[in-house]
Amino acid sequence: AGFYLADLPTGQLCEADLGFGEGKYRSGKPWAVDAKWSPNGRYLAILTTVGDPLVDFIELTLVDMNTGERRHLDLGYQYLSAMAWAPNSRDLVVMANTGRQDQARVNQYDLYLLDALTGNSRQMLAEYPLFFSGVYGIAWSPDGQEIALACPTVMPTEPTIAEGRLCIIS
Repeated sequence: AGFYLADLPTGQLCEADLGFGEGKYRSGKPWAVDAKWSPNGRYLAILTTVGDPLVDFIELTLVDMNTGERRHLDLGYQYLSAMAWAPNSRDLVVMANTGRQDQARVNQYDLYLLDALTGNSRQMLAEYPLFFSGVYGIAWSPDGQEIALACPTVMPTEPTIAEGRLCIIS
């Protein structure tokens, strides 16, 4: 359990403090499911959880490496599944498993744009059904104008991909 940062030239290892305590889902020492540096290295976005797999939640922990400030951002969902930094190192797009399912019992995902400086977020494409998207990841274009993510369609009566698609979102 825990999250460690390594200084490759020196070989030094240090444990990053991801917090501990009681909360909506958390009770114990968090560990990282995934982590991504902002392009300028100021922020570290970490998908964190507590406990042994299969876990009850995956949330977003944001660490400001300049100030040491650590924030747990709550989007109101239990499972966050993918994230990508914008080239501006301030905006972060995050996928959340909503817990809702369609008629074929396929999990639906929502897409959020987060501001790392303020912690504010807003939902993107609220009316578009995203299925399986979070497991495939997200990519942001180098110019910051578009994001790409999997947006497959599913069979109407069973949890099977009907057609694989790639969505490019301006």
